[in-house]
Amino acid sequence: MGDTLSQEEIDNLLSALSTGEINPDELDERFSMFGPSDDADSDDNDLLEEDAPENSEDFINCFEQLHELLEEAEDNETKDSSESSGEFVPLKEALQGNRRKAKKKETEPLADRIKVFSFDSLNTLIALTGQIDCDYRGKNSLWKDPATKRYFLLLHRGKGKNAFRLMCSALAEYAKEENVTYATQAYYNEHFCLILKDNALTKLADI
Repeated sequence: MGDTLSQEEIDNLLSALSTGEINPDELDERFSMFGPSDDADSDDNDLLEEDAPENSEDFINCFEQLHELLEEAEDNETKDSSESSGEFVPLKEALQGNRRKAKKKETEPLADRIKVFSFDSLNTLIALTGQIDCDYRGKNSLWKDPATKRYFLLLHRGKGKNAFRLMCSALAEYAKEENVTYATQAYYNEHFCLILKDNALTKLADI
């Protein structure tokens, strides 16, 4: 008998079963060749056992880890998108930020950032510039008051706080420290004669 029964063979088997010529048990044995073999079942079961996780908890953990990875990827994408879109800052916000920075700077006393010293003689200041040894690099300008014949040296601290402090301490021993306001430099420009601008100490030291 081949692997596939013809219609005639099927009809004959049905007739033999109905007349009792063939025992149903014998029919099961005859058709056992068409079913899967025990070896095949064993191989399939082995494959399923090898591919399947050791237990249901491991299987669930795999899905949980995959879900966490997907959520993390979505969060990173959202973060990158928000950061890239945040590169543009509206003008109003930018101005507010600048005001906050300026206000923070204004809280520092003006006297800690700007100093003014006056001298009776220019020769005294010239002599001092040759003796003071510090790395002061802030802007400093020199004016002369035509009415009193005094010289006024205005110094900006700049970035070197320590050098500024040392310079001011040395000048204070031989000069008079004047009061400073936000309008001081503008007043000097209007009423005094500007002699040296921005780097007065350097130029005087070269004399």
